[in-house]
Amino acid sequence: KLAKRKPDVENNFFHLLGKGYVSFTVDQNQKGAERYQGIVELQGGSLAESVRYYFEQSEQIKTEFKLELHPQDAQWRSAAMMIQHMPSEGGFNDFEDITDEDWRRSAIFLQSCREQEMLSPNLSIPDLLIRLFHEEGVRVYDQIPIAHVCRCSREKVENVILSLPKDELDSIIEERGSLDIDCDFCSRSYSFSRGDVEKIKTS
Repeated sequence: KLAKRKPDVENNFFHLLGKGYVSFTVDQNQKGAERYQGIVELQGGSLAESVRYYFEQSEQIKTEFKLELHPQDAQWRSAAMMIQHMPSEGGFNDFEDITDEDWRRSAIFLQSCREQEMLSPNLSIPDLLIRLFHEEGVRVYDQIPIAHVCRCSREKVENVILSLPKDELDSIIEERGSLDIDCDFCSRSYSFSRGDVEKIKTS
């Protein structure tokens, strides 16, 4: 278990984030499945420890992380690796039951991975996994490309405007000259003039 995080004058994580919470939005990418969000307080002395705390408290699954971030070739490179102790019941996996000793050994292998290995542009993900966990057995599935996308749209923001009182909207526009709404996920900004708002409210 993680100890309660204490102020640490040498801990950049503490200075950057202070007291706060970390939230996770989970999209199951399945038709009809709704996204859900879990929120826990920041714990430990790093982002990795806070994420691990989330899985222990919300998902109740043993989880370990390895995160690396470093400038390389005139640009920033980052990498993250996560392992989880998945239950064997209910069809989660078809491997033999994983013992606590197996889990501890895998966690040690994960933490033994060096920054140069994780951030190397010449070392593929399958090769890295095999290098770390060849004694445990590695099965590589099709990779899913990661893209920075957001489901926000002007139409969805207009629906939010429809739900707000007109006098409140008029007050904001009177004070600022326009109604500006920023998406908390992708930082995209949507701007609406008084005419835009009146058109939305009367449509």
